[in-house]
Amino acid sequence: MTLGISSPQISAWGCVLFVGAIFLLVAVAHQIDGDLEQIVGVPSPAPVRKPLLPSLAAELPEKPTEFKRQEQTPFNPDPRSQLETESSKVEPPVGTLEELHHALETMQTDYFKIWLGKWPDAIDWTSAVMGTHVSAALYSLTRSLSYIMPGTLDMETQDRELNLEGQRVENEINKYFSQAITYFFGEDHFAIRTQAYDDMLWVVLGWMENIRFIREHNKLHYPPSRHSAGGSNWYGKQFESPFAHRARVFYDLATKGWDWKLCGGGMIWDPHPPKPPYKNAITNELFITASIGMYLYFPGDSNCSPFMSVLDTDPILNPTANTEHRLTPGATAAQSHNACEPPYSPALPHDPIYLASAINGYNWLKNSNMTNVQGLYVDGFHIRGWKDKNHIGTGKCDERNNMVYTYNQGVLLSGLRGLWEGTGNLTYLEDGHKLVRDTIRATGWKTGNDLTAISFSAPLPQNQKRVLENRPVHPTGYNRVPANPASAHYQGNINTEVPHPANDEITSLPPTWAGLGADGIMMEFCDPAGTCSQNAQTFKGIFFHHLTIFCTPLPLSPLIPGKTHGAKQEHARLHRQSCKEYAPWVARNAEAALETRDGRGRFGMWWGAPRVQEFAEQGVLERRDLDAGILALDPKIPVGAIDYQNLGFMGTGSMQTSSANAKKSEGVNGGDANERGRGRTVETQGGGVAVVRAMWEFVNMFQEE
Repeated sequence: MTLGISSPQISAWGCVLFVGAIFLLVAVAHQIDGDLEQIVGVPSPAPVRKPLLPSLAAELPEKPTEFKRQEQTPFNPDPRSQLETESSKVEPPVGTLEELHHALETMQTDYFKIWLGKWPDAIDWTSAVMGTHVSAALYSLTRSLSYIMPGTLDMETQDRELNLEGQRVENEINKYFSQAITYFFGEDHFAIRTQAYDDMLWVVLGWMENIRFIREHNKLHYPPSRHSAGGSNWYGKQFESPFAHRARVFYDLATKGWDWKLCGGGMIWDPHPPKPPYKNAITNELFITASIGMYLYFPGDSNCSPFMSVLDTDPILNPTANTEHRLTPGATAAQSHNACEPPYSPALPHDPIYLASAINGYNWLKNSNMTNVQGLYVDGFHIRGWKDKNHIGTGKCDERNNMVYTYNQGVLLSGLRGLWEGTGNLTYLEDGHKLVRDTIRATGWKTGNDLTAISFSAPLPQNQKRVLENRPVHPTGYNRVPANPASAHYQGNINTEVPHPANDEITSLPPTWAGLGADGIMMEFCDPAGTCSQNAQTFKGIFFHHLTIFCTPLPLSPLIPGKTHGAKQEHARLHRQSCKEYAPWVARNAEAALETRDGRGRFGMWWGAPRVQEFAEQGVLERRDLDAGILALDPKIPVGAIDYQNLGFMGTGSMQTSSANAKKSEGVNGGDANERGRGRTVETQGGGVAVVRAMWEFVNMFQEE
């Protein structure tokens, strides 16, 4: 068949070909232009920078986002000056906030892989803790600057410079929150279902912390618009529901670990044979803290997945579905979208069962004889004569493992504060402060009045001060006497020294092991030898995270009327004043941790290494090296203690990893003590994030009386 084309058609096709040739020439020109830049160094014209917001385009900065340094009053860790002066207002050092931001940035840049949605080198439970540290850091960053996002109020009523700074902070927060979202999908939630109960409860705490951040960020920076009928919620608010669902799933799974038959109650660590039942401190503390966290912060959950298919009962997706079991009588189809059929039911916010579980859990723990003569929680109990579930021996917790770890002194603290808020019982706060003070004392930091116990039944008057001297005193009598205590200060700088008093003279006695550290610096028993496992590398950061929550000022009125309690002014004042006493100790540990960073900003595990090295170089010992300082420190494992966290459980290896294959060094001999063993890891970086955040919060929360 012959194809005939008329003259008008030829003319039209010619025009099309001509236009196409023009476009092709333009494309080639652009390609040549780009090639010339690479071949002869002729730069192409700079692309037009698209503004984030058209109305503010001219004022947007060209430099990368950072938290601006400002002139601030130096932070003096001596409580007798700024922290203990009623009329003073302590300006939190912006340098500390920068250090927090940089620590978080390093952790996420060096260790987090977005395409995987996880920290590949972390194990499941330490990943959950890293997620907690990210959310907690965001909680601090979002409260570091008062700003309101554009569109929520009239632009004319906003400070433009503040708003621009707010956009920079908001962009950083959104970046890290987006990474938290990717971790939600990257978390191996299926594998964790088969692990120990403590592993499950770390997941609960992690996502509840994220919900806490979401609510705070939305409240501070996305208030309801004055010119719209509805609110203007932050986009992250939509993730509150799935995060709550995951927390609920793992909380419900973990509750199966509560056992009344052995020891009269308490949580079992790991139900999987052949391991014998072990009722340890951390699993029970996690259960208490997770339970009260669910009572206070859990928003409810009507999603029955993964227990059943939503399609089965969804009247929208399945018009023939049975609608008898909607959430509430008369509920609309949309409200019943995720309705549950018996035996499953929606989980409600502030359910009293969560509160009751926390109360029962703490009652058992407090009466379990799980603290040593220093007031520290030991690791846990075995049952004498136990063989299997049919031969339970004595059935009592009568074989105690006296090993102590830092995290066993920390997780309970946020739980005790939550129990006070849920019940109004001041005993929980008294117990919490006692545990904090016992822990501080066990790091070798003591005071003239020996950190006396706090009684809320007879609070101090407002003008009476408790003074925590900024000098560690060791059981052997070693003391560092300042000539001018007021001269110590913190500049928020990588080269800043640990905030020792001026003219600090080294005496003839070295730092001495006090139970959980020396010279006022918190340490694990495995720190000096460089033999800490992946588990132990996570512990100190956990302690400082929960200490920070415990010391949050008490509300004077219930935050949830009818469900929580407010504090009397004298009780809130005593709690606040008592926590202010801990600020110098927190600052000391933060500065010690900052000194362990390498050239890439990565934190080391042993925060005390620089201080021990400093002492060794004084020439008091036979040799001027760190190995000699370690020998002088002489940490001793407690009598009757087994170091499961570093040596493995009952010969089966530690919970998920072991340091048995970690590289060991013959000694330090002038090298970096924090490169021994597992070296610097995402877990040690998380510890740095937590302790620097603690320093920021302790100063920031007390800047106004």
